[in-house]
Amino acid sequence: MKLTASAEIDASAEIAFARMSDFDGFLGVLTDQGTFLQRRNAPDPITVGTTWSGQLDIRGAVRDIDVELTGLERPRFYELAAHGGGLQATMRVDVIAEGADASRALVAIDLTPVSLAGRIVLQSVKVMHRKLEKRLRSRLRRFARYITE
Repeated sequence: MKLTASAEIDASAEIAFARMSDFDGFLGVLTDQGTFLQRRNAPDPITVGTTWSGQLDIRGAVRDIDVELTGLERPRFYELAAHGGGLQATMRVDVIAEGADASRALVAIDLTPVSLAGRIVLQSVKVMHRKLEKRLRSRLRRFARYITE
């Protein structure tokens, strides 16, 4: 299952990418939402190979999750790979310059099952595909407004 969203940002690609790749800031937001992730290898700055592990609530069940930064090219894109709870996920965030003070963010999330339990979870999530994609677009647009403030 694939979820995609895009949003225009009234900021340069460098500024937009810097805000969209603030992984430590995202950890704080995730913790506030009930997800716990902790960086396992703590090199500064964050580079390809940086990993996080923790727990995530998926459809009412707490599942262990491991996340790795698998691709990074500043200020163009980064890619994360995650696995846990019978699912594998990849998330790619692209920032495209559209002028000196304008850019576009593209987010693509791909979920695939790796076990029977994962297939069952993904099947129940597929029913909500449109709702989840709408929620992703809404959050990305809200984040784009935050970047320009």
